[in-house]
Amino acid sequence: ISQRIYIALIIIFLYAPILVLIVLSFNKSKSRSKWGGFTFDWYKRLFQNENILNALVCNPFAPKSLAALITFSSIFSNVL
Repeated sequence: ISQRIYIALIIIFLYAPILVLIVLSFNKSKSRSKWGGFTFDWYKRLFQNENILNALVCNPFAPKSLAALITFSSIFSNVL
């Protein structure tokens, strides 16, 4: 197998499940195995949930502060 085919297979293996989840997130049926039609109802319910909206507002600060903490700790661990 050539290197390009090998890389293509790896990319398909990694991205196919993501694409399936994206498509199924618009499924009208609660079952993942049966297509019930196209709908935005799940996303409407998602953005009406107050707990999820609060998490979306608070959550962007956590990765930035964690990245800064890891950066500073790695710098100081190399200095010491």
